[in-house]
Amino acid sequence: YGLLHCLSSRVEIVDTLRRLQLATKVGGYLALCAFNSRRQELHAHPDFNPCLLPHETYVEAFRSWTLLGESDADLSEAHPHNNIWHSHSVSRLLARKPVR
Repeated sequence: YGLLHCLSSRVEIVDTLRRLQLATKVGGYLALCAFNSRRQELHAHPDFNPCLLPHETYVEAFRSWTLLGESDADLSEAHPHNNIWHSHSVSRLLARKPVR
C-alpha cells in the first residue's frame, strides 16, 4: 500500500507487481494503492521524486485477474509534521487471482 511509486523505475514497478501476483495464492486477493501520473502536488514533499505511472498501467497489469474494483481518484491531505494541504492522484485496485 502506497509504496510502488517509491520504486526507481517503471521496470521495477512492473517486476514487483509480477512478483506479487506470483506470490498470491490461486483465488487470493491483491490490493494496490499507488500514486499515479495524472496529478501530483509535491510541494509538501520537497525531496520526494516518485515514479509515476498512468492508472491504466496498473489496470492492464491485472487484465487476466478478476478486477473487483478500481479507481483513479484524488487524495487530499495535510501531513501532521508540516500541515501543508496538498493532493495526489491515486490508483486503487482490488483484484482476485483466477481459479484455474
